[in-house]
Amino acid sequence: MLELIPMVGIDYSMSNLTFDERKCIHSVNEDNPNEYRDLMSCISKAYKQMSPSTLFYGFGANSVPHLTEVSDLFSGTGDLLNPIVMTDHLQAAYYSCLKRVEINLPCCFSGVIAKAVEFAQQSQVYFLNEQDYVENAAGGVKGSSQPGSN
Repeated sequence: MLELIPMVGIDYSMSNLTFDERKCIHSVNEDNPNEYRDLMSCISKAYKQMSPSTLFYGFGANSVPHLTEVSDLFSGTGDLLNPIVMTDHLQAAYYSCLKRVEINLPCCFSGVIAKAVEFAQQSQVYFLNEQDYVENAAGGVKGSSQPGSN
């Protein structure tokens, strides 16, 4: 069985400033137009039927204002150990995170890419081990990596 879990990484850095109008693309006012809000809405609509949850990360901001340095990766939920948010609540999680963090520089998204690769590698190992278990339960497969296989 294939399980699809989207991973969202939002750029909360100062690179989102628009110098022509001297404003930020991010807006804490939920009534103002906002490209990131629109993006969260599109992701929710696209994935809510396939995956009830989404991994939500941010980068390019101080995740704890005045106490931390700029982070290349932080949990968008505010919970260091749990970046999971319900897919249809992405907009609310985005606004909550936006109000909690302090935008800063530099903008470095390598932490988000590294986390995605880490999840993919863990999923691959889990999937291969699960597949071996199912094949062994069905009568064994020669060359299987599971103990007790033929």
